[in-house]
Amino acid sequence: MQPGEVWQVALRADNPGVWMAHCHNLDHAAAGMVVHLTYEGVRSPFMVGGHTHNHPE
Repeated sequence: MQPGEVWQVALRADNPGVWMAHCHNLDHAAAGMVVHLTYEGVRSPFMVGGHTHNHPE
């Protein structure tokens, strides 16, 4: 993708859960190129964000 470019993606959402999609370029992921896909009514015991001591390289 180029800066400012927008894509639309179709997917079959038939595996309920909490899913993460991210860029494998760690600089991009650290800058926020990450998305969480969740299903209505599906919960996770894990929290997004918080004090995790996890720092990308």
